[in-house]
Amino acid sequence: PEQSVIDLQACDIDTLGWQSFEAFCAVLLGKVYDAQTQLTAVNDHGCDVVLRGKINALIQCKFSERSDAVYNSEDIVKDICWAQQKYNDALHEEFKELFAISNVREFSRRVKQSAKSSNVTLIDRTKLIQWLKRYPVTRNEVAQKLAKERIEDYPTATP
Repeated sequence: PEQSVIDLQACDIDTLGWQSFEAFCAVLLGKVYDAQTQLTAVNDHGCDVVLRGKINALIQCKFSERSDAVYNSEDIVKDICWAQQKYNDALHEEFKELFAISNVREFSRRVKQSAKSSNVTLIDRTKLIQWLKRYPVTRNEVAQKLAKERIEDYPTATP
């Protein structure tokens, strides 16, 4: 079969690069939550994916070249929390759920504590792989998501 329609496997996650990883997360979480997803512009100010459906969520994605690593930067939590009010105001919607996703093996205890106190759901490599087995994603779906219109630049609230 053509490569673009073959389901991605766990080992493929690490070959995506950061932009395709964001698109992969958008496609996957769209399937998991039966929701519409849209990528934000590259200058996203802390949010890479907007998810709308039964839940409205903002998603921050961090791709690591070292998938066996432990993610130790609290910025992943701070960024998505900072983005929440900005996106709520600018898009005139309430985004109650916040996700921070990375392809790393795990998040450090410090990052987990920060996420818990900030009500941010962390999604690591193990969870991504569990979901990928249940909700297959193809390279073509990732490419299509990358090609779709993005929420442009940093949204600004209208007075």
